[in-house]
Amino acid sequence: MVQSCCKDMATIIKRKISGGTYYYLTHSYRVKEAGQKGKGRVKTKQIYLGTAEDVLQKISQVQTPESLVARSFGLEAAALQVVQKLDLINIIDRHVGKRRQGLSVGQYLAVAAINRIVKPSSKNGIADWCRTSVLPDLMKIDSRLLKSQNFWDAFEKMLSESHGDDAPAPGAGDQNPVIDDQIILDIEMDVWKQVSAIYGVSLDPVLYDATNYFTFLDPMTPSDLARFAKSKDGKDGQRCVGLALGQTLADHLPLFHLAYAANCHDARLFPTAIRRLTDCFAKLNQATTGVILVMDKGNNSEANVQDVVVKRGMTLVGSLVPGRFPDLLRKQLRSYQDRARGLPAYREHRDVFGIPCVVVMTFNAKLRKRQLMAFEARLEKAESRIRDAIAKHGRKDSKQTMRERLDRILRATGTRRFLQVDIQGRRHKTFEVARIPEAITERRRRMGKNLMFSTDPSMTSETVVGFYRERDRVEKTFRLTKDPSGVPFRPMHHWTDSKIRVFCFTCVLALLIWRLLHLALTRAGMKVSDKVLRMELEGIREITMLYPGARTVRSLADRSEVQKNFSAVLGLNAFLPSAGP
Repeated sequence: MVQSCCKDMATIIKRKISGGTYYYLTHSYRVKEAGQKGKGRVKTKQIYLGTAEDVLQKISQVQTPESLVARSFGLEAAALQVVQKLDLINIIDRHVGKRRQGLSVGQYLAVAAINRIVKPSSKNGIADWCRTSVLPDLMKIDSRLLKSQNFWDAFEKMLSESHGDDAPAPGAGDQNPVIDDQIILDIEMDVWKQVSAIYGVSLDPVLYDATNYFTFLDPMTPSDLARFAKSKDGKDGQRCVGLALGQTLADHLPLFHLAYAANCHDARLFPTAIRRLTDCFAKLNQATTGVILVMDKGNNSEANVQDVVVKRGMTLVGSLVPGRFPDLLRKQLRSYQDRARGLPAYREHRDVFGIPCVVVMTFNAKLRKRQLMAFEARLEKAESRIRDAIAKHGRKDSKQTMRERLDRILRATGTRRFLQVDIQGRRHKTFEVARIPEAITERRRRMGKNLMFSTDPSMTSETVVGFYRERDRVEKTFRLTKDPSGVPFRPMHHWTDSKIRVFCFTCVLALLIWRLLHLALTRAGMKVSDKVLRMELEGIREITMLYPGARTVRSLADRSEVQKNFSAVLGLNAFLPSAGP
């Protein structure tokens, strides 16, 4: 009979085997036979534990973390990957110069751009947002430096106040709709050199359009950029800032932009935008000759068309006010011998603004039906409001007061050209509301028809209509910049022209980053919507587990197959967390 005669003793030892280090649990104890005298024999058992990594993993599986911290990872890492690929921070710092302390200007602008994509905040709120994300770790920055004053200082170094609202406008008594921002153009073009080299995108054709964004700027705050104007969002009582955008047709990338005074008419701004476009192509070592520019009819003028076509050698595709060619509107449907985008089309060569062009007119029966219904509803609404005003004020108001009251109704409903109100008598006034047949007939003749042109007479009708319809992509971009869940340009939280200008630049950078994420996925065969891309990337979270002894382990929360595919394509795996000490 064998008996144990002492307490068990266990120790961990390591052994070097073929250059590797391995750990064993050594268990020693004494035993003696029945009737044996003395301490007995020592016996040892060894249990293989594995490498140090194996031991750590086993310990982690057994221990329960003291706390868990979740931080957003996907969107920040994806945006930062694009920033690093474009070398955005270094490009900005080369043009602006580094600050004496804290982060560089490029770092502040990169953080601001990523913030517009992930969770748009005021400069006071960026630090709080940053602490809930992995961005400080990935960029190796201290979130305590992300104070609003530091952002103002960085923006000031980027574009000083002396170049903004305090700068004299060119021309006696004239106000400059665009402030001097050459440094921003230079940075933008250096970024685009990187875009062209890395992504190999096509710059031609270019889609051009402009919009405005309402602000909450006090009416008494001096500003050349924030002006009262016709708001595209129906906020006519608030000051607006205009933004003109040139966008590549193929990949929806913002090629150039202009922040301008919102009360500047599109046709007046257009020459400045075309000079900006020409400068862009020159800095990218490409000629504008033959480049196709697609624009809206709000930019039409003989001087603008001549500038684009004759002076710069570009091809222009645009639309025309139907009333400019009334004889074309009278063409019978049997004259539409061509087809374009599935619609009957009438094609003819004409001189437009002194340039030989091809003019294409399409007819859409469904569009005409919708327009007729809307037009009739507008007339009926105006007539109803006029009858109500007559019943309420007809007897007590004077003829002049009633004319002014009814005229306001006609202007508000846009029916002054189509309705006529005749007031007779003095004490006992009579009112007669009549429709104007000639104006209504002319308006109905335009319905369902779109009139487009190209300064290249050899361009097919299908191509002309196709290019002009692509202009809707700029409109979609503007909707994205006005959607709080998109890449919003508002609210601005800025009140000086130079700061507004730099803010617009950071927003355009954010838009470029967002579009490049889409481009990478599209080229990998994964074409997704803005909503899906945001939802999937936002769902990728980092989990930090704190164990006893100040040991931390970082890992990503469970990811779906879609999220894993996105991570691989967008390069997120380069930022995967590792275990801490």
